[in-house]
Amino acid sequence: MTLVSGKGVKDSFWTISDLDTYITIQIRRTDFVKDYAHMINSVSENYLQSAIKVYAETFLSAVFVVVSDDIEWCEQNLPRIAKQKYYFSTDNSACEDFSLMVHANHSIVTAGSSFGWWGAYLANGHATYFPNWLKNGRWGALKLKVEDFYLPRWTLIPR
Repeated sequence: MTLVSGKGVKDSFWTISDLDTYITIQIRRTDFVKDYAHMINSVSENYLQSAIKVYAETFLSAVFVVVSDDIEWCEQNLPRIAKQKYYFSTDNSACEDFSLMVHANHSIVTAGSSFGWWGAYLANGHATYFPNWLKNGRWGALKLKVEDFYLPRWTLIPR
């Protein structure tokens, strides 16, 4: 499998074997930890560690491709959270990052990001997610049912 890649990861992908299994981690942080902290439980380190472990133990050659609106946080924290091989997508447009997610084998979905959800859905591989990302189960007056939001074959991992 060859990933369509953007400027930040392109050179690295030229050296990765087609035998690797690509897992995208899409982390939305900036507005979730600032503007919406009263409504959203943002992604936890425990969830990331557990989700990464699921794929690292399942696939012999797992490669984690990280796309985020806070790539600096990811670069500083992910290697500490779980020692794996990461490629951080930097200086890419949202379309390039979306292409990376759609062309991956599997996905780690984080709190309520429709961008990450659609990337995982269109990748059509396995995905992990965490429950209760909405505080009080609501987005304003809209109440969401988890079973309507995540595919039955996706794996819930506690936050």
